[in-house]
Amino acid sequence: MGHDMGRDDGGMAQELVRYFARLVAAELRGADVSLVSGATSPLGARRHNAAVRRRIAEHAAGELPISGASKVGKTHYLTQEALAEELGRPSGPSVSKTKPREPSPDDDEQAAYNAVMGRYPGAKQ
Repeated sequence: MGHDMGRDDGGMAQELVRYFARLVAAELRGADVSLVSGATSPLGARRHNAAVRRRIAEHAAGELPISGASKVGKTHYLTQEALAEELGRPSGPSVSKTKPREPSPDDDEQAAYNAVMGRYPGAKQ
């Protein structure tokens, strides 16, 4: 098919057949199978495009059975179902990127000084 994503041409063709079969079945059920681009996504363009890239990578790694995402040229698309899943995901990093500061001997000195002066932790000096 032109793009080698770790699959042989037969695997890619079978995947496309299954994808189109799902689209046809959804259309017959009356479901909305339209694609949403980053320009009109309620996620915003940056989060939408990141979701598309992540879903395509997860699908290629075998983590997602159906990516629900595609990229055509510079335009990133999500299916309505994939968009709904992404809207339910927490946004932003789930773990702080900054590590907590290690305690230093100066902290002990400051705590002792505050105790002598009758100050409580966090008080302005």
